[in-house]
Amino acid sequence: MDIFWITKSGTRISIRKMTTEHLINTIKYIDNLASNGLLIQSGSWGYDTDDMEYNEWMLYGKDVYKQFAPKYEVMNNELEKRKSRQD
Repeated sequence: MDIFWITKSGTRISIRKMTTEHLINTIKYIDNLASNGLLIQSGSWGYDTDDMEYNEWMLYGKDVYKQFAPKYEVMNNELEKRKSRQD
């Protein structure tokens, strides 16, 4: 089963088809979010202003990695495979 990543431009790409540089940069990006925080926003529209809702909260560390599961693990495994092929 293929796991996909959505790029900044909105393109859906298989993690296995990502370049090594793209994998490294994406892993660093997720690690950076885990360290500095990931802002989650949620909201809903109702029939009138009394029914509108907006919430936001920050996630850090393990909670960020949970948001990217299983993609983060698949990316790291793919990177390790590529590194082992080079040795």
